[in-house]
Amino acid sequence: MRIFIRDDGALVIRLKDESAPYYDDYFHHNNEISRGIHRAWIYPYYSEKGELAEIVIYISPLYTPSFRESTDFHPEIEVPEKLPWRNYVFTFYSDFGIEKACANHFNELHDIDDRFIYCVGLVVERRDGKEMNSYEIRDLRKALYNRIIQSCSRMVFGS
Repeated sequence: MRIFIRDDGALVIRLKDESAPYYDDYFHHNNEISRGIHRAWIYPYYSEKGELAEIVIYISPLYTPSFRESTDFHPEIEVPEKLPWRNYVFTFYSDFGIEKACANHFNELHDIDDRFIYCVGLVVERRDGKEMNSYEIRDLRKALYNRIIQSCSRMVFGS
């Protein structure tokens, strides 16, 4: 196991010396722990076998009185040792690297607008490795197109 601080200030706990590109998109948006004025965000990453391989921790530098008053008390979070089962792997390619978000449907992904700003490619695969049928493909395409239309409408018309 290795522990180090990245250039961006994140604390990284490397449990396994192997690639860890997978993450549970649901967990990544319900990952905050806090106590008093202290707040941290936990990001577990998993190997191709679904085993916990790396944990990245960002600690908030905010110490203002107004922040202290509004902070909820969530002192711990349980990080699954195995990647929770999700139906699909959404691989986003960008200039910053590759993200492999696991979710049950495209509509369950968070921060899609931000991902598409920097995205140069998207590959969708079933997590079980089976081939997608035409209904699944059509449903995912429809969700993607609807999200793009909503994003473009917000940019053009505001809201």
